[in-house]
Amino acid sequence: MASVEGKKKRRLRGDDEDESDNWRFFERRRKTDEENAVGSTSGAHGSAADCGSVNYINIKDSYPVYETARASSHSKCSEACRFEDSAASVTQYSKVVHSPLVIPLLFGYDRQTKSVKDSTSKGKATNDTIVYVTPCGRSLTNLRALDTYLIAVGSFIPIGCFSFQPDLDIARNFVVPRGKVQASRVITNAFAPNEISAFNCHDDSLPGKFIYVTNSIKSTATSERIEREQRKQRVDGCSCKGYCEPAIDEGGVSNCGCMGRLSAQSSGYGYGLLNRSQRFILECTDACGCLPLCRNRVSVNAIPWRVMIYYYPNKRWGVRSTCDIPRGSFIGLYQGQILTETELDREERTDTFFLTLKSLDIAGTSVSDDSENASMSGPYGKLFSIDASRFGNFTRFLNHSCTPNLYAQPIFREHCDPLLYDMGFFAKRNIPAGEELTWDWKRSMVREKERPVECFCGSENCRKDRRQ
Repeated sequence: MASVEGKKKRRLRGDDEDESDNWRFFERRRKTDEENAVGSTSGAHGSAADCGSVNYINIKDSYPVYETARASSHSKCSEACRFEDSAASVTQYSKVVHSPLVIPLLFGYDRQTKSVKDSTSKGKATNDTIVYVTPCGRSLTNLRALDTYLIAVGSFIPIGCFSFQPDLDIARNFVVPRGKVQASRVITNAFAPNEISAFNCHDDSLPGKFIYVTNSIKSTATSERIEREQRKQRVDGCSCKGYCEPAIDEGGVSNCGCMGRLSAQSSGYGYGLLNRSQRFILECTDACGCLPLCRNRVSVNAIPWRVMIYYYPNKRWGVRSTCDIPRGSFIGLYQGQILTETELDREERTDTFFLTLKSLDIAGTSVSDDSENASMSGPYGKLFSIDASRFGNFTRFLNHSCTPNLYAQPIFREHCDPLLYDMGFFAKRNIPAGEELTWDWKRSMVREKERPVECFCGSENCRKDRRQ
């Protein structure tokens, strides 16, 4: 077994090996960014009135990317192969990089694009493929091999910071030039994992004030009802040691006490990604015996993708990605205040900042597997709703689209109850920097008992002109 030997060399002009140089470097880069642009990103895929643009960052000049003395050939990797990544350093870097996909490069990994011959073609056609070269010199070509390696070396880098999608450009960065901004404000607080700002290039209006929260809070009436109906928090968890193992075959059953409770139609996460909607996800929690970096704790361990709140003249505020986001990535949880139906006052509401949680059949006998949003149906009297009007996070600004790039996914975390769960958002496809993040609210665009929602998605499949 070989270790990574030799001195690590930072690709910074004249810098020594003092770790504080990294943060001085990031501070210089931040000030330069502020002089030229705001947001940490901006992008294409906008309208003619779009004030943002996509920049391409020179990764080696913009970050303290390391070169490592690659180890000689060895048959088995261990913690000696890890390049000094720690939970604290990964967290700190996640606050300053423009994309989580950059983080592995700060710990000795190299992401390479290689062309390989297309085996299905008789000509000279080639396909691009991604290869990660590890600090100890191994070449990894798929998520399974990467996952095995990260576990073997005890890495603290979440697997979601890696992507083998060749059409993702980790250098792409969406920015709004400072001179075009008429109004801006940071919407997050000190407890948020990273800073998110709102930018308006068209007038001086800003989002209405609300309290930014990182976890949903329960109203007094909700807490009393939960206690009265004995809807207790989860106290049971899996007994796995180390990392939980998913089912080996598609449709199989995992030995994990959490993942094993999923139905055959709900296969759960695959190496930190969720590539199709599921009936529900049952994540591991602190009640489980597995390690904190277990791959079944995605909503807790995922490094947040960089986004901004952007003002659109026709539909007001929306959320835009400021970096490329891989398909299946966790985007965030819809958070706010959990209310009972009596408190929600549904008929008098004039806003759309609430999401009603329909009753899920945990046994999987009556609920459709199409849970892309199962939020607006069912007898409302017994249901809970997440109200983001006074308390919330950036997901309260996600707009509707009839052809969205996100889907909503029920996740059991604190409770395992058919009426109490979290709603997470995941990428349906690769999302380029600058594209607006949207999901299908599953509400009528024309006539229904629900108050109609005016749609501005502009999709060819837009439902607003359909006849009921």
